Amino acid sequence: MIVASKHREQLLTESVIPSVLAQKFSEVVVVGDYREGDGYRYLHVPPMLKNTVDALVKRDVGTAATTSPVVLYLCDDHAIVGDFRLTVDRWFEQDETDVLVPSRFADHPRHGRIRINNGERDMYCGGHGGVFKREVIQSRPWSAQPHHRLWDLYASEAQLADGWRFATMRSQSVGILDLIPEGNPWQ
Repeated sequence: MIVASKHREQLLTESVIPSVLAQKFSEVVVVGDYREGDGYRYLHVPPMLKNTVDALVKRDVGTAATTSPVVLYLCDDHAIVGDFRLTVDRWFEQDETDVLVPSRFADHPRHGRIRINNGERDMYCGGHGGVFKREVIQSRPWSAQPHHRLWDLYASEAQLADGWRFATMRSQSVGILDLIPEGNPWQ
């Protein structure tokens, strides 16, 4: 599922959605303020408060509208790199993981592609990219989490306290590519 916003329409069209469709997931849903297109289902959820609460609602809408046992949540400025779907499928088949924190990368202007934090350092799953078994989210929907700028950290803490198991991908070639490096995500 891709959480979309209108101001990233070109990035979604040229990079994010093609990277997801190339993985051949069983369901691809774009939720938010974007448009209909080929290869995915679109659910229009316009901005309401223009803060992180909008993202929580979009995630819940997408979760309710899908049936896959495992859900990838992806931000509208992140593309998938490598053989992501196959890696995730194998992970959930072989491991007792409920939440998988994917590797996250950025193209640094001087150092090339580098790994950046996606929450794995502090054992949480960053809200901009994570893979969850459906029942994790059903037990505590996104909109029922604390509405705070650190919502992903607090959500992860609650999920861990509920007994859900987290794992990190730690791949050097498979994961999520941050497409907005001018935001200096490596800092």
